[in-house]
Amino acid sequence: MEIGTRPVHYVWQYQLNNGNFMTFTQGSSSFINITDILHNQTGWYRCAAGNAVNSEISEQLWLNITFGPDVPQIDVAPSNIVQRAYTALENETVSLTCRALSNPASQYIWFHNDSEVYSGPQLTITNILRVHTGDYTCVGQNSYLNTRSRKTITLTIYYPPDGSPFCSVEPALNHTSVRLLCSWPGGFPSPSLRWTGDLIPSGQRQVTKEKQTDPMSSNILLPSGGLTPNSSLFTCYGSHPALKQQRECSIHTYTPPAEPVCFANVTDDKQFLILSCFWGGGIPRALLWWKGPGGQGKDGEESSNVLIVRYSTFQFGKPYICYAKHLLLVQTKTCGLTLVPVSKPSLLLRDTSPVEGATVGMQCNVDNGTEPIQYGWQREIQRGNITTFAQGSNSSIITMTNINRSLTGRYRCVGSNFINTESSDWVFYDIIFGPDVPRIDVTPYSITDRGYSALETEPVSLSCQAQSNPASHYIWFYNNSQVFTGPQYTIAKTLRVHTGDYTCLAQNSHLNTRSRKTISLIVYYPPAGSPSCSLDPAQNHSSLRLLCSWSGGFPSPSLRWTGDVIKAGQEQEETEQQMDLQTSATLLLPSEGLIPNNSLFTCIGAHPARKQLAECSTRTYIPPTEPVCFAYVTNTQQYLMLSCSWDGGAPKALVWWEGPGGQSKGGQENSNILVLRYGTAR
Repeated sequence: MEIGTRPVHYVWQYQLNNGNFMTFTQGSSSFINITDILHNQTGWYRCAAGNAVNSEISEQLWLNITFGPDVPQIDVAPSNIVQRAYTALENETVSLTCRALSNPASQYIWFHNDSEVYSGPQLTITNILRVHTGDYTCVGQNSYLNTRSRKTITLTIYYPPDGSPFCSVEPALNHTSVRLLCSWPGGFPSPSLRWTGDLIPSGQRQVTKEKQTDPMSSNILLPSGGLTPNSSLFTCYGSHPALKQQRECSIHTYTPPAEPVCFANVTDDKQFLILSCFWGGGIPRALLWWKGPGGQGKDGEESSNVLIVRYSTFQFGKPYICYAKHLLLVQTKTCGLTLVPVSKPSLLLRDTSPVEGATVGMQCNVDNGTEPIQYGWQREIQRGNITTFAQGSNSSIITMTNINRSLTGRYRCVGSNFINTESSDWVFYDIIFGPDVPRIDVTPYSITDRGYSALETEPVSLSCQAQSNPASHYIWFYNNSQVFTGPQYTIAKTLRVHTGDYTCLAQNSHLNTRSRKTISLIVYYPPAGSPSCSLDPAQNHSSLRLLCSWSGGFPSPSLRWTGDVIKAGQEQEETEQQMDLQTSATLLLPSEGLIPNNSLFTCIGAHPARKQLAECSTRTYIPPTEPVCFAYVTNTQQYLMLSCSWDGGAPKALVWWEGPGGQSKGGQENSNILVLRYGTAR
């Protein structure tokens, strides 16, 4: 300020929030020092100077104090602080707001577990998850002063366990108490669990209907021995800060509805016998244990419902007792086993020799053995080949219907229980049947469409077989006349008179039944001698007929011609043609010079009763001389006979007469003589 008349008095003022100025110091000095100035001293300042003459006020001066940033303040919304840490519920929206006093204003950076995640004063996390749990740090920065400050908070995300609590009950303290167990794993923090129900403290009956345990506990012990009522209901309630509603589970305690059950098994190698005891259906489970003769037992302890005894030391026929105790009952229950091995069975057959097609029964008798006893049935058709045809039945009787011969053999039954297996002695089952229709075999074997055949003078054996039990008796008949008794009938030298029907009659003397089979036997015999050959003209002397005959024999012989054969209309190149005529013996050949003179033709005959072929031959040739004519007159001279001959050829020649005035005899058989009335001859 400009200097006026001294002395001058100085007054220093700053403006309050209400706009008024307040004096904070005064004196004779026109200069003041403010030490350790604070950021709240920022504002408008002025000074006033006065003397005896007057006083004046200076213009206002803005004092801008640079500072900060201060330690930030973090606000969490929604706000929930547990043990100096912030909490949030999973899936909520959480906002973190950071404020730090500073001039000029701070800039803010957010860190999650030391990793930068956001820049700005407010960090908002929508649908927050459990992975967002951790430390959140806000760093405030004054860029003018190049200074910074930070604040860290811990944020814990609450999330509930899955599903609902799980309730169970089990024996405790060596089966003297009942333990209720409630578990609900997962979630953070751990859920709060509490039991409700009919809880009876040890030694006295509870008056109230509900008893709550410590919220952090999930176990509770109840008295046993009948002090806890049967069919009591207990409910476990679970709560969690992340859930709006409680969750629950319930369990009943009740005694098993049935009585204890005992059963036994034997290991496959017959080394051990296993006794088991079961008393299921109750909650909590019952305590089971075994006691047997000679100290063979397993006193009351966990998993004592099974007793394993070496097979060799087991005392068969003596009782083994299983004791059963339940926490809700005072009395102890029992079940027992007295095990007896199966004795050797005996097999009874109502009929050891039944007839095929009948219904038969077998009975397997077992005198001793612990039930249930299973029965099996075995048979041995061939030595050493044993098959089981029925098993696993509780019945000691088996019935077989419509039996057949294939079931003949040895039989036995098998009785077994879980302790051992025994077999009866073998019993032979002889099934009576037959005789079936016989089968006839002929040796040597030769069959035709008319039956069996045999060659004359050969031996023939007829064998007859008919399935039958007992074995059949056989009788042979020839054309209904009995000729032999026995399975094989032999004819040492077969003759043609042996041709006929042979019947084998089979008889079962036990059943008085019989069956028969008939076959036909044909004896083959050859014709006598050899074939006979001839030739003659045919078809009015236009062809040559070759004739071959071989009469007799059975069956008819087979005949065929061989020789120089010329086909009609052309000359044959080959010198021999064969034609198999079987039962025919005639062959027509063309004539008129197509057949060479002096041709040889041979007929070959074959027959199954002959080992060698038979044959005959004939030749064709022309007469060696010319024809000869001569005449005769009858004694009465009434007729004149003209005769013509041309002899010596094969076949014979055809001759005929032709004369004047139609007096002739045209070419025909026996036309070599012409008879004329004497008076008409010219």
